[in-house]
Parts: sequence; structure tokens; C-alpha cells
Amino acid sequence: MIPTGFRTSCVPPLALAWTFRRRPGLLACLLLCAALLLGVRAEAGQDTAVQGTAGQGAAVPALQIVAFGDLRGELLPCGCSPEGQLGGLPRRETYWNGLLKRIPSGGDPPVLVDLGNNFPAPSAQGALKLDAIQGFLGKMPVAAILPGPNELQMGFAALAPGLPYTVTNNDVPGAFAPSQSVVRNGQRVLVLGYLSPSLVYQGSQDRFRLVPLDLALLSRYESLARQAPQRTLLLFRGDDRELDIFARSGLFAAIVAGNPSGDELTAVSERRAGGAAIPQVPTKGMGAVVLTLGAAPFARVDQLTDKFPDGPEALAALKIYDGRVKALFFEQLAGREARAQDSPYSGAAACQDCHAPEYAIWQASSHPQALRGLDKVGKQFDPECLECHVAGFNRAGFVSAGSTPHLAGVQCESCHGPGRAHVADSVTAKMAAVGTGTSQPGEATCRTCHRGAHSPTFAFSAYWPRILHGARTAGR
Repeated sequence: MIPTGFRTSCVPPLALAWTFRRRPGLLACLLLCAALLLGVRAEAGQDTAVQGTAGQGAAVPALQIVAFGDLRGELLPCGCSPEGQLGGLPRRETYWNGLLKRIPSGGDPPVLVDLGNNFPAPSAQGALKLDAIQGFLGKMPVAAILPGPNELQMGFAALAPGLPYTVTNNDVPGAFAPSQSVVRNGQRVLVLGYLSPSLVYQGSQDRFRLVPLDLALLSRYESLARQAPQRTLLLFRGDDRELDIFARSGLFAAIVAGNPSGDELTAVSERRAGGAAIPQVPTKGMGAVVLTLGAAPFARVDQLTDKFPDGPEALAALKIYDGRVKALFFEQLAGREARAQDSPYSGAAACQDCHAPEYAIWQASSHPQALRGLDKVGKQFDPECLECHVAGFNRAGFVSAGSTPHLAGVQCESCHGPGRAHVADSVTAKMAAVGTGTSQPGEATCRTCHRGAHSPTFAFSAYWPRILHGARTAGR
């Protein structure tokens, strides 16, 4: 079964011939893959399966690999919707500790790897998240981390030097480790990484240089993978063509991929390449991929649901993070107050006289209580949360609960836009131009906040009737 959005590598012969004539390097690369596939499988003791099939050498004990990644700055589940409560660093701690408790006496722990893309978008608050994320990774026994585009857009200097960031297709010595090696249950495991240069902007000032997948680069992976006796694992982030070449090479006991989807509700847990299923880590850190080499089942995805209570160490670290976020909130308070001196927002109370029925519907909904929801979970100072829980935060609207209480909660202007100019219009102007200064929102407006794990069951057709209001008639 091929997941939606992925294509097979089957191409008509004439199309292949045309492609090879236009791109002779691709033919050479694929021919090398075929040679490697035959050569590596002939070596005794090397597990040569692309995915999940035992090698032809002597039998070796089953070996477990646990892969995380694609956190994308989500330190905790959002908290806004019960259905979206998946993932978070504290649950990851509990999950990992649970795996360790199930290890037989004298056994080794699984090989723990990370597919990167853990960093948030660059911002002042994002910089605080870097410390929390990398501090957590530093306390976990991670064998290798493949940095993703999110890491590198923060700049090379943002990467903690003590973490095992691993990129094999980097050509600048010392920037990243080309490989990592660990021993589990008497078996040596070699971990290699591939980050496609198509995913990363590279400037002349960067301290790394990613090279694309070609014949010479594949030979580099082949040379490392032949360092027997060992099993070789590839951490991959790239496109389907690149993945297919790696999967067909026969060099790896397993490949695990980063998730290209930014939507956690539609992301798939595997990709088809080289005639096999390549597992992908869940996006937004919502789960873990568990690979079992040498035993069935080969791969599974464990979701980090609320059955995993918050781990105390990670939770304590995130409380420190929350304190730093609160300090940042007050550091930026003066600037927000200055911008709000001539605020275009008036507050819901100003709408009440002319829009009494709509105001009553709004007041009876849960929208006015949105800021109180943040108070309950200690996030009332978190700028990322305030964006959707008050009116006009960071847009010259809501400043703080103390100075702008009239803009607390999700209000009329959260959806219709700033209304001060509309309130100031004369009655004649209002009659002549309905909605002067404001907009008539639709589903897209709702989805700016009701999105992804924040509101996974959102359906406009079901939600809108709950707050149905605002007939478009003259005078409104």
C-alpha cells in the first residue's frame, strides 16, 4: 500500500532512455547502486537488507533502534484541545525510561537517534527554546542527531557543540561528524546521515557545505558502510529520488527518514522507496519510530499520548523555560505599550450598542474566556499562546492583562479586524459602507488559530453554527 502523496519509481523504458541521455550521471549512479546491491549482499556478516529482512551472514541478535525528531519547537502539546494532546519532551522522557525498564537483565538499551528539525522559527522566544531542546537532548543518550533545515536556519553557532550532530554529505572538515558508532548487544552500529542540500540555503559564510547525492558521494557512504562487522543505519532527509537511490543501494540495515510534512494531521508514517517501506518519525514530536532489526515486527510508531505522564526532569526544565519566557514578556512590555498608544483596537464593549444580538452570542461562547484558559496552565505570559487568546497581541492591541483588560480573550476584532475607525464613523458613513474599517471573516480566518493539533477536530461547518451571527444587512 503506497501512502498518499508518494510515487513508485516505475518509469517506462523510453522515458528512462530519454532521462539517461539528458542526465548521464543518473545512469551511472543507478548502475553503481546495482553493483553495490550485489556486492554488499555477498559479504558475510553484514546485514544487507534495505528494510527489515535478515542478512545472509551468521544470525545475530535482534537490535532495537528508537528514533525521534521533527519537534519543530513544540516543547509541549498545545493544551487547547483534548484531541491534540500528543507529544512533548516530558512524555518523551517517560517513554524512554519505560523502554529501559523493559530491558532484560544484562541487556543493552536501544540505539537512540534523532532526525532533527527540532528548532522553532527564529525569534526571541525561539532562542529560549533552543536551550530547552538541546539541554534535553544533552541529557538523553542520543547516538546521533541529523540536523534539519530548522537547525541550520538558526545558524551553525546555534548548535550545541557537545551534541552528536552527524552529516555524512558535508564537505567542510570538523563542521559535523561524518558518522557515529555505538555497540549494542555485542554488535557495532554505524550511523550515517544525509541532509539534502536542496533543503538548506548555503552561503559563502556558512561553516558547512552539503553536497548532493551523486556517484562520488554514494561511494563515500559505501566506503563507510563496508567497515564490518557492523550494521549501518542511515538518517535521511531529502526527496523521493534521493531516498530511492539510497534504499536500492543495499548498504543499510535500515533507513529512517525525517517527516517532510508540516501538517501533523495529514503526515504519513512511511514512504515507499526501493521497493520497501521507509519509516518516518511523526511530525511535531508526537511519537517515536521503533525499528527492530533481525526480528518482526520490523517497524512501529508509538504515539506519545497521555498514557505517558510528564517526566519530572523535563517538566522541571520547562518550568525554567516558562520563567524565562515570562521575563521576556516583561522585557518587551514597554515596547508594546508604546505601540499601543494609538491602538486601532477598541474592545468588544464598544461593539455592544450597535451589535447587541451578536455581542450576546459572543459573550455566551467560550471565546471571551480564552485568556483564562492560559492562566490555568501558566501560559498567560507566553507570546506564542497569546497570539490566539487575545485581540491584537503584537499588533498594537492587547498589551497585558493589567494595562489592556478590555482586549482579553478572543473578541470581535480578533476575527473582524481592528474596529476603532469603524466605531468612530458617523451613522451616515456606516449606512453607506457596511463594515467600514472591518472585514467579514470566513473559514480561513478561523483556521489561523483552529489549526493542526491546536484544534484537530475543527470543521467549519460544525463550529460556525455555534457562534452564528452578523447578518450582512445595512446598518450592521
